[in-house]
Amino acid sequence: NAKAIEENGKQVKFDGYLTDVFGQKAIDFINAKDDKPFFLFHSFTAPHGPMHATEEDKALFASIKDSKRKSYAAMIWAMDRAIGKLVASLKESGRFENTLIWFLSDNGGATSNASNNLPLAGHKGIKFEGGTRVPFFAHWPRKFKKPKGFNPMMISLDIMATSLAAAGEKQSALKKLDGVNLLPFLDGKKDKPPHQYLYWHKLWFSAMRDGPWKLIYVQDYGYALYNLEEDLSESNNLIKSEKKRSDKLITQLNEWKAELEKPRWDEAQVWFRTHSENHIRIIEGE
Repeated sequence: NAKAIEENGKQVKFDGYLTDVFGQKAIDFINAKDDKPFFLFHSFTAPHGPMHATEEDKALFASIKDSKRKSYAAMIWAMDRAIGKLVASLKESGRFENTLIWFLSDNGGATSNASNNLPLAGHKGIKFEGGTRVPFFAHWPRKFKKPKGFNPMMISLDIMATSLAAAGEKQSALKKLDGVNLLPFLDGKKDKPPHQYLYWHKLWFSAMRDGPWKLIYVQDYGYALYNLEEDLSESNNLIKSEKKRSDKLITQLNEWKAELEKPRWDEAQVWFRTHSENHIRIIEGE
């Protein structure tokens, strides 16, 4: 039933547009906590496929002729509206100033739904920047008095460590986590980057960052190397011209992968074929 959502293991019917429904349920959850501390993990389905938007919201974007792109814009508008209502509720209850809000996407845009990741190469599901670099911000008025940008590498793994630190968890407990507590970096107490290295791996594809350097591995094809500081669009493969650096990073990536547990899931081979072809097409500049 497309008009049902799961609540505590049960199918519950609902009326209305799902993004609006999720937004209201988030408000209800927070309001039920009174003045007690709370943790809310809130994943909207918008703007994920299928691309369904209300006619009222699509009418706001009449100038967009592409139907998918129009729905995409309308879905983002609906999500933004729901977040705005959530923020308004926090302000009304007096909890906004001391609430840490994280906002990010789980991956880059899927070009099949009219997303546009330019100037980044690639899309959701692959290891180029278009698949892994996402909007990411933290908002906590009581802690961060003025808005500012932060350019060093961060990863969603850092959210848990930072949130626990914000809630008063002991530093010794945070050392067991993969992520890093970002608070001392965001408030200027530490001037070094939170991460020198970051790694990604899923089934057939891997990547790692070493500062500005990015190594990508595609099963049954090989490796590519890019300097993101000079080539954010990953159009100049340096795997041969930077052989010494490439060899070092390949060894380092494989040593990290050797420590991983064997995946407990699999995916259809069609994803390997499609994503492999797209990786190779970008690497070879087609």
